[in-house]
Amino acid sequence: MSSLAIKARPTWVPDNTGTVCSKCFAIFSTLNRRHHCRCCGQIFCNSCASLKLPLPKYGYDKPVRVCKCCFDITQYLQKADDISLALRAEAAKGLSNLTLDGHCQMKMVEQGCVDVLSNLLSNLIITDASSGSVVSSNSSITSGVETDSTNDETSIENAVRNIKIYVTKAFANLTKNASNRAKLIDSGVPRKMVSILNEGEENEISLNAVQALEGLACFESSAINEQIVQSCLPTLIELSRGQNQQIRASAATTLLNLTGNPFTCSGVVSGGVIQAFIGLALSEDSPLQIIACKGLSRLIEAGPKFQSQVTHSGSLLPLVLLLSSTNEEVLENATRVLASLSESKDSQVAIVSSGAVKPLVEICNHQYIGVQQNASKALFHLSENKNNLENMSEPQTILPLLKVVGGNLHFLAQEHLLATLSNLAECPQARSIMESNPFGFIQRIKESISSVGRDSEGKLFQYIWRILSCCDASLSMPSSSVRAGLLNHSSHNIPPSPIFPSLPDLQRSISTPSLKNFDSR
Repeated sequence: MSSLAIKARPTWVPDNTGTVCSKCFAIFSTLNRRHHCRCCGQIFCNSCASLKLPLPKYGYDKPVRVCKCCFDITQYLQKADDISLALRAEAAKGLSNLTLDGHCQMKMVEQGCVDVLSNLLSNLIITDASSGSVVSSNSSITSGVETDSTNDETSIENAVRNIKIYVTKAFANLTKNASNRAKLIDSGVPRKMVSILNEGEENEISLNAVQALEGLACFESSAINEQIVQSCLPTLIELSRGQNQQIRASAATTLLNLTGNPFTCSGVVSGGVIQAFIGLALSEDSPLQIIACKGLSRLIEAGPKFQSQVTHSGSLLPLVLLLSSTNEEVLENATRVLASLSESKDSQVAIVSSGAVKPLVEICNHQYIGVQQNASKALFHLSENKNNLENMSEPQTILPLLKVVGGNLHFLAQEHLLATLSNLAECPQARSIMESNPFGFIQRIKESISSVGRDSEGKLFQYIWRILSCCDASLSMPSSSVRAGLLNHSSHNIPPSPIFPSLPDLQRSISTPSLKNFDSR
């Protein structure tokens, strides 16, 4: 066993600050006394700190009182430094199990377990039991290894495999806690996980390794770009297309986290992450489709440069296909991407050309409010582009819209759809369909004017009047005084209309960005 330099002893928690046991939370009293763990300095009851062992690293050569967690950590650290492969495998398993306890995790990091675990992977040295000579090292066992009956080649392979399984699992558990990630990165853990993944196998070890990278990918540091993106991105993309569903999902989530990381976003885009997300969107697995949509959303949020790449990289058709999904979360995320893209003039014509309008119309009255709002918002922004008016004015687009407006929709969806129709009314083809009054559309619109008093900003009044004036040239926008009279009159004793929100609803929606106010005809 290697000699240990004596370290400064941990500072004890003052007695007057500890009223309960740090482990079992038993209240201290005259009979239930406080006891300090000599390894971590925290306060425990007698039951939780009854174990004793020497702590040479702190200058305690004789056994002293320690808590159960520190007892286990110290025992496993000693075994991890042993020449015996079996003891090292036992240490890896024990330390891995301790990472399941958040309380022990903190102590493990403080007591140097991250470096010890890392060294267990780096120093997989196999020693012959009889001669003490090195017979193999690292990830594989060569044929022809001389071993005795108690340390045959199969048991050596199993021990090495177990060390890899438990160490990678320990790192996967530790990365779930954001406060551990800096230490893991400083210890070079990402490189070791990348080395395992680059071996090209899909097994339990690979799953643990990619799950460790999944957490580390969230850490905002240039080290992540160097240790993961530059050395492992193609492998992660390949794993996201693999056969193992757990590895595939974890690799996809890692790509998602790297996309949302400002230090790695450019690198993953250059490395082909958009195409990886397109592949995930085309899969038949709903969780993977959701990850794909979230990844594309993060790229859009990252700036116009990435938004343009999303638009022109072939992602629109897969997004349109997702609009036929029966999964509400898939629909909400897919429509959110299209709604965000539709705000850019660079994307508006491309979205319409991809065939998105018809499926967006079909789901704009979806029972899920998030889908309603996203789909109607996308339609509104697409209708703002005059180059889209003709394509959006076909009967299969206009008729469903006329049928659902005034129905049981969320008021923001209603507002978006009225704004869409007021834009489309400029196109002769759309106007002709509206004038034919399908579904009693004009009557319903006229009747709804009595409720515009609940329209606090007057936007809905403009949308409705614009639609009516397009359908009937004899109508003209009332003067401001007449309009004010209508609004003031309608704000009293008018029963709620399904097409408009109540005043409280409008007040609650003030935080929502307003739609563009149209000029009157």
